[in-house]
Amino acid sequence: MLRTGYPILLRLQAGDRLAGGFRSEVARCVAADGTEVIVKLAATREHARAEAAALTAWARTGAAARLIDADFDHNALLLEQIRPGTHLPENDPGAIGVAAGLLRALHRAPLPAYPFAALRDSFARMERQARRDAEYEQQTRNEPGRGHRVFRRRRSARSHDLAQSGRRRRVDGARSAESATLGRGVDRPAGMPSLAR
Repeated sequence: MLRTGYPILLRLQAGDRLAGGFRSEVARCVAADGTEVIVKLAATREHARAEAAALTAWARTGAAARLIDADFDHNALLLEQIRPGTHLPENDPGAIGVAAGLLRALHRAPLPAYPFAALRDSFARMERQARRDAEYEQQTRNEPGRGHRVFRRRRSARSHDLAQSGRRRRVDGARSAESATLGRGVDRPAGMPSLAR
């Protein structure tokens, strides 16, 4: 773990920006010791705290990237770089099985003390934000169809059991509102890495 006491962003050599998210900026970087890492800049401090809490809870599952450090003053998470980092193909039965296995492992992890919001309580707010984000991305990237598939799936999921569920769910903010992190600004959960050493 990097323990220099300086903000994450000052300790790294910037690399390529990674594509795929709506709410976060993600980039490959190189640490001072030559280690290849990922920096994720969350949209808000609350998103960074919630994602850090989830990644800490999932640390022993083998199904999530390892959180190396967090800098909530800059909404930054420092993550291990997963190799080879190949995306799963869409609509592939094998890929669906892999994703289901990862989700199963994540849901077996004990819930952290972090006060994650219930999905049903946040669903409408998340969908509104995702639509605003998609509209912005459609305009700035000149991709008028960006996000349409996601929203069609959203309607289907909402009519199914997600909006009906009363169970509290952990949701990681890695890809658009389908996986947006939820949370309220609270103190760092026990066991979560800190820059203040």
